[in-house]
Amino acid sequence: MTYSITRNFHSTAVLWSPRKIRQAEERYKANKEQKLQEKVDKAHQKELKAQKKLQDERDKRQRRVERERVREEKARKKAADDAEKQRKKQERDAAKSIQIPRTGKRKASSKCSIEPTAKKQRARGAARVIIEASPSPAPPPVTTRSGRKTKPNKKWEQGRHHGT
Repeated sequence: MTYSITRNFHSTAVLWSPRKIRQAEERYKANKEQKLQEKVDKAHQKELKAQKKLQDERDKRQRRVERERVREEKARKKAADDAEKQRKKQERDAAKSIQIPRTGKRKASSKCSIEPTAKKQRARGAARVIIEASPSPAPPPVTTRSGRKTKPNKKWEQGRHHGT
């Protein structure tokens, strides 16, 4: 056993009193116990860390399995919804094909298919002559540079402008 020397002695022979020997032995035992306790604590911390790591891995695996289950459930539900939507669409289409088209109503935007009625025209004499107007072919539509079809302004039609 080594005793700690608190002072520098000039001589090689050192006499230790029994009290100093006892104190040195107590310090030695305390130091040894402290080192042993540190080793035990270190081993305990290492074990706790390994247990925590295993628990974390288990939790992680469990969360992954839960996510996969939820994903599969969503996919199953979406497939069922899509199938239901497709079935309803087919039913609607089948019902539409069975329905008789209603021809009694005309939409406001559709053009009138009735032929123009006869117009009375005044001749340059006293006699009135009724001439039936023949439907003239429609002129080609006026288009802009970008290709959009436009209606010509009535003000600029042939013969109506005051300047001509």
